[in-house]
Amino acid sequence: MYHVLIADDHFDQRELLCFLLEKHSEKWIVYEAINGKEALDIFSKHPIDLLITDVQMPFSTGIELAETLRIQHQQLPILFISGYDDFTYAKKAFDLQAVNYLLKPINPEEFYLQLDKLMKAIQKTQIEQQQQQRIGQQDLLIKLFSGVSFEQLAPKEQTMAFSLLKTVTYFLTIDSNHDEAAKLENFLQFYKENTIIVRTSLTRFVYLLSTVTVHEAILKKRELLQQLQEHLGIEVTIEVSQRLQNPLEIYTIYEQHNEQITQKFYKKEKNIVLATKLPTKNIALEEKILNKIKEAIQQQNFELLQKRLSSLFSQYEQAASETPSIVKFFFATTYRTIVETVEINPKEVRSDLEKILDATSFIQIPKAFVKLLKLVEQRFNDLHTTTNEYVRETKNYMWNHYQEELNLEILANNVHLAPKYLSDLFKREEQIGITKYLNEIRMEKAKELLIHSHHRVREISQLVGFNSYSYFIKSFQKYTGVTPESFRKVKGQIPNEK
Repeated sequence: MYHVLIADDHFDQRELLCFLLEKHSEKWIVYEAINGKEALDIFSKHPIDLLITDVQMPFSTGIELAETLRIQHQQLPILFISGYDDFTYAKKAFDLQAVNYLLKPINPEEFYLQLDKLMKAIQKTQIEQQQQQRIGQQDLLIKLFSGVSFEQLAPKEQTMAFSLLKTVTYFLTIDSNHDEAAKLENFLQFYKENTIIVRTSLTRFVYLLSTVTVHEAILKKRELLQQLQEHLGIEVTIEVSQRLQNPLEIYTIYEQHNEQITQKFYKKEKNIVLATKLPTKNIALEEKILNKIKEAIQQQNFELLQKRLSSLFSQYEQAASETPSIVKFFFATTYRTIVETVEINPKEVRSDLEKILDATSFIQIPKAFVKLLKLVEQRFNDLHTTTNEYVRETKNYMWNHYQEELNLEILANNVHLAPKYLSDLFKREEQIGITKYLNEIRMEKAKELLIHSHHRVREISQLVGFNSYSYFIKSFQKYTGVTPESFRKVKGQIPNEK
């Protein structure tokens, strides 16, 4: 629906234009003025998308009217209609960027042709205005959610804030992990028409809900969760705020909401604030803690690594003062540090890293480290029995690349030794051949997957580095004494094998 003002002192001319607009494909709300003075008065009271004006009118000409309006409405499309086939009038119209100029009597086909051209300009202007308005709203809301009071806002911002928030009764906070935040932002930008969603941090979005009950807010939360899962396949945490009674309360309610989320994450009723700062409050201290973890790994001291991680978990849980997103990001960084320092294949532990980033309570974070610590302990125990540097590096390489195609030549190239020399050295140091050692790694990994995953046996054979399914079956049966299917039935999961 668009708004048009027809300024013409001839009644029959206005009637004709109204008739033509009524027959147009778009819906038009028409305002009429018999001179420039009336036209200016209408402009001051109503939003106008298009001006159609006669050139010659009482009190002020159409050219003078356009000149006045151009001062405040630079993008306003204007269509001049005149009985004067005079280049002087046309030139003035062109100078005002009103390139649409029709002569009387009006030809309907020419009128519609000009109108369709003007429609494109109107639509472009509306899109630009909506974008500018949206940017202004976003900037204002970011200020409010950052703690800027209403008194500190400029008068125009105060008016906009009341207009935006006067009908808001609840809001939803939407928290994602860092890797999914950009994808989530793109989805929310086009989520629903006339929704107000603002990004308040790297991983937090706030969705304002107008004139809804708490029950309706909960339904909207469930609806959004379902759509995010269906369209993006991502998990987020969405919480419903307390009821907003007054727009002036928005920051207070937001802060209380954050506190409740933090308490829910740590599952505590009261905060026990430590005297010392937590790592994320101090970058230097954070780096110091990560360096201590690296030192324990470099010393291959598993007990020390466990002790330092346990201390770190306790410190965060007792303090319970950091926001969940910061906690998850810090422990994800710690997790990656261990994986990279120990040189564990990231594919083996990717799912647990995702569990940290998607954690909804603190207790889930230490649990996500369990598998990783078992791998580290296994690696340390294995390397402790090896004194030769070349053999240690070869074993480490096999642990990290057992899923790939490996042979003696590849392993020898990795440590820059002749294949036969490496083979003899490995057997002398480990009392086992390289091929047999690699096979044992793959068999142990296959056992883990059979127990703890729902992968089919054929998939597991590929995941542990076997190109031949039949050879994997024979190797597994030789190693364990039973087939993979029998092992799984006794020890682990039983998916439908097809």
